[in-house]
Amino acid sequence: MTKKFDPAEYRRRWGIPDWRDATAYPRRLPDPIWRWEFLRRREDYRKDYQTFHAKTVEWYRKHTFEDFQKGKSPAGDGVIYPENWDEHKDQNFTVQMPKSLEKYGMPFLPDPAIDRPRRLIFDDGPYAISPPAFNLNDKRTRGVISVLTICPRAPLDLHVRMLKSLWVLHRRLLKLSTTRNHRVLYSRYLRALDAESEHTPYSEIAAVLDPRSRRPRARGEELVAAAHTIQELLTRPI
Repeated sequence: MTKKFDPAEYRRRWGIPDWRDATAYPRRLPDPIWRWEFLRRREDYRKDYQTFHAKTVEWYRKHTFEDFQKGKSPAGDGVIYPENWDEHKDQNFTVQMPKSLEKYGMPFLPDPAIDRPRRLIFDDGPYAISPPAFNLNDKRTRGVISVLTICPRAPLDLHVRMLKSLWVLHRRLLKLSTTRNHRVLYSRYLRALDAESEHTPYSEIAAVLDPRSRRPRARGEELVAAAHTIQELLTRPI
């Protein structure tokens, strides 16, 4: 028998507020925290954390600290984090996952149920692009303020790939720059994502987030779609 979905239990499990309460959501946050708020709501991130949490803890149980110091690691990639050793029973324990940098831009995965983890590091490799810093309503820059740094010793093909990625991001953001400033709507987008995750009908989402809409179902669907677009832009490593 399938267990009935319980919204209250779901919120407790993932550390998220009741999406109907606007005051429970942040209005202003540093860019890395906005990125984290959208990332921790991704289903694939949550599943990866759960999968590799068990594997990481099991690794710690089977190995000694001396093994850890020799360069062995739960992720099997030779990356070690000694400060993690004594925290494998702590709520701020970070999980190691193979190729987490490529998938999430993070060297290790904090618990998605924690809104302000102790260690939150975004590191997109030998290069860095900062998509959360865009002002999508800035007429002088047409919505694109990009920072691209590539290690001078990096291979030429890496430079080419990064420039192509930057151009793709540039074009996607130009499409958004003709709308209102999306940064001020981040809180609403988080609420839309949380509402969808609780299987809330689109019409109800619109009734709460945009009560003046004359097309509640279509408007609710638009809000959720926009939320997923922003989520992808802010959490996808370049």
